Amino acid sequence: MTARSFGKRATLAALLSLAWWGGPAPLWAQGPENWNDDRAMELVRRTRLLRRSTVVDTAFRSYQAQARGYVYFFIDRPDSDERTLVKADQVALELFWQAPNETWQRIVGLRDEKVLPTNIRYHLDHLTVVQDDFGDRIRLGDGDEVSEVIHPAGPGATRVYDYLLADSLSIRYGGKGDEVRVYELRVRPKDPDRPGFIGSMFVDRSTAAIVRMSFTFTPASYVDPYLDYIRISLDNSLWMGKYWLPYRQEAELRRELPQLDFLAGSIIRGRG
Repeated sequence: MTARSFGKRATLAALLSLAWWGGPAPLWAQGPENWNDDRAMELVRRTRLLRRSTVVDTAFRSYQAQARGYVYFFIDRPDSDERTLVKADQVALELFWQAPNETWQRIVGLRDEKVLPTNIRYHLDHLTVVQDDFGDRIRLGDGDEVSEVIHPAGPGATRVYDYLLADSLSIRYGGKGDEVRVYELRVRPKDPDRPGFIGSMFVDRSTAAIVRMSFTFTPASYVDPYLDYIRISLDNSLWMGKYWLPYRQEAELRRELPQLDFLAGSIIRGRG
């Protein structure tokens, strides 16, 4: 049987503020209470096993979808909250996935409007959709921005990260369908001076599937020395009552602009 996401729309966009990001101290500075307890580590183990088993699920061999989104380019000043829009792009994509791990994406529509003169060119993955929650290694900007950060549910991740079972909540998409109970699993690197993921995975309590990820990276993760931060949120939605596929994706990237005579930075943000 071939599974397809009938009429499914995925969107790519950029980040909201991360709820876990507030608080008195960053994740790696918080105390040891309950980090890496048996419940958290068992949930990580189940999530890792499920990610491996999905690629050999004989009932789910492929899907296709359409994506619509917007990408915005701003200039900002660190001494002001104001952001100046320079350019806006609208993109339309066709997505294909086939077991075990083959993906294709095709840009079928792209248009832009320049508010101010610019010659900016985006990396291709700024205009496309993340499939399979990044796989086992996270790369951004074709490896020019982030390269080879270990996924928190990938092979060997428990040697790199600490985990905290932080919360339990219910979600329902669009106000319809059954509620899904999820756990928030906070993730921090054991060594904050090395490349790593910092944030949360929201995991289906019954299946251990990843429902949502909200995260940023340690400073050591950034290949480009002028990158200030990258923040990402990936939301999945339940299809055929069993499979969590991409639904909404948001990201924001800020880079310093040392070539200017005044302090300024550029921000790439998408919203769909």
